[in-house]
Amino acid sequence: MDDNQAKGSPLTAQEVTREAIVRSAILSAEMAEEIGLGRDKIILSAKVSGVQDLIAVYTELATRSDHALHLGLTEAGMGTKGIVASSAAMG
Repeated sequence: MDDNQAKGSPLTAQEVTREAIVRSAILSAEMAEEIGLGRDKIILSAKVSGVQDLIAVYTELATRSDHALHLGLTEAGMGTKGIVASSAAMG
């Protein structure tokens, strides 16, 4: 966050968090490949609680990686709220 604040046009905390999630997923996949796991055995999953965060993170993952993606909204909730949030997240 300190490096981000030093930029002329810093990212928001939400943008920094999203970027960290994307980088972590991609780095984890790269490390798995380095120790011998085949690309066809790797599925990226980034757990986030907000629908807009989920869409942003997975859009970026799809742009920057060709690994399979597992979609899932963490803590979507119960009942109608959870159904609506999960449905919105899946498109």
